[in-house]
Amino acid sequence: MAYFKVLGDLFLRLMQMPIILLIMCAVSEAVGSLKPRELGRLGGKALTLFAITTAFAGSMGLAIAFILKPGMVLQANSYFTAGQVKVPVVASFTDQILGFIPNNMFAAIASGNNLQCVIIAILFGVALSLYGSKHEENPVLEWIKQLNKIVTQLIFIIVQLLPVAAFSFIGYAVGVVGPSVLQTLVKLIFANLLGGTILLVLFATIACLYCGVSVIKFFPKIARMAFIALMSASSAVTLPTKMEDSEKLIGISPRINRLVAPLGMSMNSDGAVLFFCLSAVTVAQVFNITMTEPMLINLVIFSTLLSFATISVPGGGLVMFAMVLNAVGLPA
Repeated sequence: MAYFKVLGDLFLRLMQMPIILLIMCAVSEAVGSLKPRELGRLGGKALTLFAITTAFAGSMGLAIAFILKPGMVLQANSYFTAGQVKVPVVASFTDQILGFIPNNMFAAIASGNNLQCVIIAILFGVALSLYGSKHEENPVLEWIKQLNKIVTQLIFIIVQLLPVAAFSFIGYAVGVVGPSVLQTLVKLIFANLLGGTILLVLFATIACLYCGVSVIKFFPKIARMAFIALMSASSAVTLPTKMEDSEKLIGISPRINRLVAPLGMSMNSDGAVLFFCLSAVTVAQVFNITMTEPMLINLVIFSTLLSFATISVPGGGLVMFAMVLNAVGLPA
C-alpha cells in the first residue's frame, strides 16, 4: 500500500493549488455581496453572534479533543515518533496580533499566508460593499463572482478524485501505520457527534430562554430541517426548508429570517469549526506536538474567520481543513 500513497499526495497538491485564489474570491464575494445596511445594525448583530457562536464551537472542539484525546491511540506508534514532523515555532502574542495584517498584500498571497489572505479578503469585501452602495453597477464584484464560480468548478473537478485519494490514504494508513488508525477515527467521529449534539442543545436552549419559548415544543419544530441537514450534510440544501419552517412553525419575522438565514448558511459554520479544531488537536496528539496557547488561539481565530466563506462543493470541508492545518503549522 505504500506505493499507492503517491495518488493521495497528488490529490492534496491539486487541492492546495487553488486555495489562495479560492479564499480571496469566496470571502470577498460573501462580504462584498452584503448591502451596507445589512452590514449595519441588524447585520452587525448577526455577524457578531456568528463570530461568538463559531468561536465558542471551536473552543468546544478543543475542549472535547483534550478530554477524549482521540489522537493518543496512535502516539505510541513507531510511525509517528519524534522527528517525523518539525514542531512549529510559535511567535509571541503581540507578534501574532501584528501578524494578522500583512505589510504587503501581494507578499501574503505569494507566501501562502492563509490567515492574512482572509483578513485582506474581508477588508476588500467591505470596500466592495460600500462601493456598490454608491454606484449602480459594481463590475469588480461581478467579476469576482464569476471568477469564484470558475474556481469552485475547478475544485469540483479535482474533488472527483476524492474516492481514489481516500483509497490511497486509508490503504496506506492501515497497511503501513496499522489498524489502530481506525480506532482513532472511530473516537474522532464519536467526539464530533458529541460536540455537535452539545452545541445544538445548548444554542437552542439559550435562544428559547431568551425569547420566552418552550424548549420542549421547539425541538419538534426543527425536526424536519434537522433531518434534511443530517441526510444531505449540506447547509445549502437545508436552507429552503430552514427558511420556510423558521417563519411558519417557529414564527420568526420574515425581515429577520430572510437576512439572517442566508447569511448564516455561508458565514456561521459552527459544526465545521468544531470539527476543524477537534481534528487539528487530534493531529497534534498523533504527532506528539504540544499545542501552546498562542497556537490554540490562532487555530480558533483562523477557523472562525475561514468559516465566513463556506465552500459549497462536496469535499469542500477537506480543502478548508487543509488550510487550517497549514495555518497552525501542523502536517496536512
